[in-house]
Amino acid sequence: MSYTRYRKVSCPISRHSRFATCQLYSRKHCSSASDLSRTLGTRQQFAQQHSENSMVFKELEKLDDDANVYKLVGSVLIKQDLVEAKGNVTKRLEFIQNETDRLDKNVRGLESKQDAKHKEVNRLRQTMHGLVEQKL
Repeated sequence: MSYTRYRKVSCPISRHSRFATCQLYSRKHCSSASDLSRTLGTRQQFAQQHSENSMVFKELEKLDDDANVYKLVGSVLIKQDLVEAKGNVTKRLEFIQNETDRLDKNVRGLESKQDAKHKEVNRLRQTMHGLVEQKL
């Protein structure tokens, strides 16, 4: 008789524990999805900056060596050496490319983590459905 009581008491706890685990993995999955979305947004911004700086560099390449180049600082245009301007844009392009590569690596890692969490959530849901069907 005590075995039956013990079994009846342990089943709801076990079900509750599985439900809580499923909720936890589901929250982690949502958190992972928001991290991925944020990282993709940042990567898109860097891609846009790379495109803009590439256009600037192409325009600087078209200029003669004695051309005047001005840099906008606040609301003031400041004269800048063409070689210095090209160097600054080149360094900016390198930085943006390195950040884009780093973000691509992060995206791949986040996608694999999200995929693993998604599979775990689905496995737990199937387990929960199996328990519900057994009860019926």
